[in-house]
Amino acid sequence: MAAFVQKQLEKILARKELKWKNNEKLRQECEKALHAVNNVAKHVVDDNEAFSILPQSRLQANRFSAENLTKKDKSNTGSKEKLAVEGDLALVDGATPEASNPVPPELYLMALLECCKSNIPQVQTLALDSIQKLMIFGHIVCEENPSGLRRAELIVSYVCDSFKGTGSDEQVSLQLLKVLLTSVQANNFAVHGQTLLLAIKTAYNIALASKSMVNQATARATLTQTVNFLF
Repeated sequence: MAAFVQKQLEKILARKELKWKNNEKLRQECEKALHAVNNVAKHVVDDNEAFSILPQSRLQANRFSAENLTKKDKSNTGSKEKLAVEGDLALVDGATPEASNPVPPELYLMALLECCKSNIPQVQTLALDSIQKLMIFGHIVCEENPSGLRRAELIVSYVCDSFKGTGSDEQVSLQLLKVLLTSVQANNFAVHGQTLLLAIKTAYNIALASKSMVNQATARATLTQTVNFLF
């Protein structure tokens, strides 16, 4: 998972817009997050090297155990989207996201959220895509407690701020809808009250304001699925 976050942050930092002076603060935020994630990844590599000195019999037993857990998880999964994302993340990590070492979201979350408000469509799309995938696999969790609810409110408010009305980039709006639907339906992401209303309102505004037929249909489907899921 660390490798996935690294790759996404590197893609964001590679954008020429982040080299502009008016985006200096955003660039520094992303660089700080990337440095923190790199440190975590380095410790993971060191742990793996220490693990490699275990006897071959124990290594083989652990490998078969991991394979069985992965097969069991896939057999119980009914979400095609999750399996598709799993393949994407596996290409980066060399392992399924569930089996990889997690990175505390505090290290990179604010950088991704600031990117959502950057008004740079390519950067916004990358950030929203990253947030959605990390939510799907439970790496960004908002539990039913005051701390979790505050984090959910923060995430949804930043994500919804990426929609700017009729002038919004259509690809950004489409990715925004995916994040909102995931936030409502994810088992480990608590969205209630004003936060839920904001998500529904934003999806409704996209349905009205978007010039893209695809986005209009997606927004309507998001609203329908959200209402069906809640009630």
